[in-house]
Formats: sequence, structure tokens, C-alpha cells
Amino acid sequence: MIDRIQGTILEKQPPALVIVAANIGYEVICPMSVFYNLPDINTTITLFTHFVVREDAQLLYGFTTKEERQIFRKIIGVNGIGPKIALAILSTINITDFINCIKNQEVNLLTKVPGIGKKTAERLLMELKDKIVKFINVNEQTTTTKTTTSYDDNSFIISEALQALVSLGYKKQEAEKIVTQFNYLKDYNSTEALIRLALKSGSLL
Repeated sequence: MIDRIQGTILEKQPPALVIVAANIGYEVICPMSVFYNLPDINTTITLFTHFVVREDAQLLYGFTTKEERQIFRKIIGVNGIGPKIALAILSTINITDFINCIKNQEVNLLTKVPGIGKKTAERLLMELKDKIVKFINVNEQTTTTKTTTSYDDNSFIISEALQALVSLGYKKQEAEKIVTQFNYLKDYNSTEALIRLALKSGSLL
């Protein structure tokens, strides 16, 4: 079991980042809630991890807190629900809202997550209702500093954001539509900021 990883951020390409620890570069897949709070490249961080071994791959998932990792594990513990949907949930809904969603059996909120229809949402709510316990409040507010980006920088940001949104379950055409909208608005300054705007936008839902 790999409980956590501590190392230096080498690359960021949502939903994955590369962390160098003991001269080995580990690809760690994370929900966007992690990316929103990541420090700059070449900074040392610690992430709590969940290791998945499949016949065709070995995947390492990373989380800022143990509570977030615990929620992830509860979600993938539901029959038929895999890590991709769990990541989409944690990227779209913060932990506090997700716990309240389960307690209040809010189907509509879950169906806003890409890849989750009404039947899947109802099954998640039913199976998780008795498993959700009290969690420490997670402060997901992040302070960002506005910077000026050039057209070339924006093009790179747009490309990375599109890849991330498709990886999280959005259809390519939907992702392109909303990313283009925010490109015109110039309402972002990084890949993470653009993805945050896209996930919060009703245009994708």
C-alpha cells in the first residue's frame, strides 16, 4: 500500500501531475480540487494516495487530505463506479456539498457531474447514504493572483484544459464550446482557472 507521496512537482497536466521522489518521477492522477491549490512547479508537496493495480495499468491517485481520499474510496466502493467517475465527482462538487448531497439524497446535483445519469445518481445516493460519516470541514477556497498571459500562453492553456475536461468525462464538442466562450471573455489566467470556470458553468451541464 502506498499511503502518501512527498516530492517535487515536475509537471502539471490536469488531471495528472508528475512528482519526483527519490529520483523517480511518479505520475499522480488528481481531482481538480487538488490542482486548484497546487503550488508552483519545483515545489515540494505531500499528497495522500490511492494505488490501483489493473491488468493493463498501475495507477496512482493523489489527494490533498485524507478526508478527500476517504470519500474517493467510498465512491469507487459502489458497484460499477470507477475512479474516472469518482474524479469527476470530486472535481465538480466539493466534499462538504457532496456529503450534504448524500445526506439529503439530492439526485439533481449528482446528475450535473459528467458521466452520471439519473439511475447512476440514485444508486450512488442509496448505497452511500449509510456509509457517509462526519468529516472534517475542508477549506477549498484558494487565493489566486491575476497575471497577464499572451495569446500563445492562452493557446497552451486552452489545449490543456480541453484534454483535462475530456478526461473528466465531458464530450469534446461540449468542452470546446465552453472553453472557447471563456477564451473570448479572457476570464482566466491558468489551466486550472479555466477548468474551474468550465466546471462551474451551466453550459456544460
